[in-house]
Amino acid sequence: MSVRSGVFIKYVVKFTTPALTVSNDVLQGDVCIDGDVTVKMGRWTAGTTFTITLYDLPESYAKALADSDKPRVVIQLGYFDTKVAQVLEGICEHVESKAQGDQLVTTIEGREAAFYGCATSAYTATSLGEVTFAQALNQVLSSPKLSGFVKSTAVTNDLPGDVMHNPTFTSKTVLAVIDEVAQRVWPPAESMIVDGQVFLGSPIRYDPGPPAEFANGVNLAKFDALKLKLPASTKSNVPTPDTDKTVRGFQFTAVGDPALRPGQTVVVNGIKEFSSSANPEFRIREVEHRFSATAGYVCVGAATERQPNGAGGRQIDTAISRSAASAVREIADKIKSQAADSPGIEVGSVKAATDTYTADLYYGQTALPSETQPSVNVAVDQKNDHVYASKPVASAFAWRKCGLVTPVYPGMKAVVLHNRALANDAIIAGYVWSKQPELTPPPNKPGDWWLSLPIDFDATRPPQDSTNAVNDLTANDGRRVIELKGLKITVGASGLKAVGNRPDPGAAEVCTIAHASGAVITVKDGEIDMAMSADGSGPKLSMTSSGISMTDGKLNMQLANGKLTIG
Repeated sequence: MSVRSGVFIKYVVKFTTPALTVSNDVLQGDVCIDGDVTVKMGRWTAGTTFTITLYDLPESYAKALADSDKPRVVIQLGYFDTKVAQVLEGICEHVESKAQGDQLVTTIEGREAAFYGCATSAYTATSLGEVTFAQALNQVLSSPKLSGFVKSTAVTNDLPGDVMHNPTFTSKTVLAVIDEVAQRVWPPAESMIVDGQVFLGSPIRYDPGPPAEFANGVNLAKFDALKLKLPASTKSNVPTPDTDKTVRGFQFTAVGDPALRPGQTVVVNGIKEFSSSANPEFRIREVEHRFSATAGYVCVGAATERQPNGAGGRQIDTAISRSAASAVREIADKIKSQAADSPGIEVGSVKAATDTYTADLYYGQTALPSETQPSVNVAVDQKNDHVYASKPVASAFAWRKCGLVTPVYPGMKAVVLHNRALANDAIIAGYVWSKQPELTPPPNKPGDWWLSLPIDFDATRPPQDSTNAVNDLTANDGRRVIELKGLKITVGASGLKAVGNRPDPGAAEVCTIAHASGAVITVKDGEIDMAMSADGSGPKLSMTSSGISMTDGKLNMQLANGKLTIG
């Protein structure tokens, strides 16, 4: 006989500390009393929870349970005329006994063991290296803290083969990291913890036995068809656009079956429009085992067509179950998506420099969630309907008509800040070198302070390897190198201009050092000239490859070819 075919309901609850078995079967338990059991099984971070209510449990046992530190419990449900089967192994977290009328009512609440372990174990970040989604999850679950809770490595299926490059997870608990891994998959995967195992799939397929069968008039007490409309995601930075979807499913109340689990295939017989050979098949989204000494044993839950998209699965579960857990999950998801939909910091690409130290920027990066560093590894989308116009460039020093001004060229990858998270109030905070597009940094050495500027090139595209550059380098040992096409230095207060006036850079291939008093030193074409006045009058000294000449403005002297001439 099948465990599903019984009539008289039976429960067995086995506690480890104290060693105690409670049942409504006098042959099974240390204590034979009535009891109610509720086990809620869900996906994501909702997990599996339980409530056990025992009527007239001897006070000594109730006290021993309350004094125990997180005792384990095994819950079995079924029927006297068939058998019982395990529904869960859990951790008791709260025990309370109260007098109600002439009864002592003891209530025990807790979570499934693996779910409890993942929810209460802190995640310690480690270097994961190059890993697939399954490998990343198994490394997270390899923590010694979980060895007594999670039975085996993660159960994964239908996941893409994408490789994450040393991913970093910011969540504090293992449970939240599992959810992070699921959302790194594209399209997002589903996660679930049940029966001591962690599941990750697109979708989850959990079939520990043959499919559950629901037959109208046989084991179905209630059947409500569902047609859920899932609106398309409004996110623009995803690899493939989303579309509106309609999902078929149903909510059910069925004769209690301890084998029912989320992720399990269910076959419907005898109900029009829900063919037993449906493709995609129907799979249970959530199920609640309700065992009551007075109301019997039923399973209440919901099933829908198999969902390959975890984001759609979240929408379905939120629509089906408006529980506190689903509300918290929905809020958490919105908070996480807010960072992508309205980023405080993002990376853009300069479209064009505009007036007054501002620039037009392309924005938006289409990246798989598995990409761990899109700022460097993913190009910015070049779409004319995704442009921040005339956005200011931040500077290390910026004051009225004064400050530090650096070049802005099309194609530069910019770090963009949004004041007060306002999309329109974007500020270019700086720039990054990049792999996509290829914007390779200069080959510096440790400790270098190095400014390198390309010259004489097509500024509409990045400089090529053959492009010349001017450099100002200070090495970490104190040596400094300056390489320029021309140099002009003016010394003296009377030679300074008012703020806002751009200095004349002087001629190319010439080095000029001028003092406000009029003295000038000029180096060009292999000659060095030193004059006491800018117009050349007065004393002057010139050195060339052919000789040296000098004058005081009246008397001239020349030294050339070993001869001195005065005149």
